[in-house]
Amino acid sequence: MKKLIIISILGLVGWTSYSDMTEGVLPSADTGQRKTDVTQTVTIPYKNYQVAPGDTVLSVVEKLNPNDTIAIQRMVNDFNKLNPNTDPNHIRIGRSYAFPIYKNK
Repeated sequence: MKKLIIISILGLVGWTSYSDMTEGVLPSADTGQRKTDVTQTVTIPYKNYQVAPGDTVLSVVEKLNPNDTIAIQRMVNDFNKLNPNTDPNHIRIGRSYAFPIYKNK
């Protein structure tokens, strides 16, 4: 009986700790200050490209920017900005997408 009580208490403590860490307990208090969203429109140079079989976001960006070395995460982020609601891991053959163009600096 003693073991059952100890296991139950440990389970309850573990569950509440997990709940607190993932969901939180209380909403944050309203401080009276309102946050204003400032949207910056960043124009990324791009080129529309129709995807062929075997193309990936990385391969197309490398075709369009042959002499540049760009971080993969930057390519993916720029692709997402140019093509909202499009998963860069699931581009479709035959569709045209906007791919970022990077200029040599």
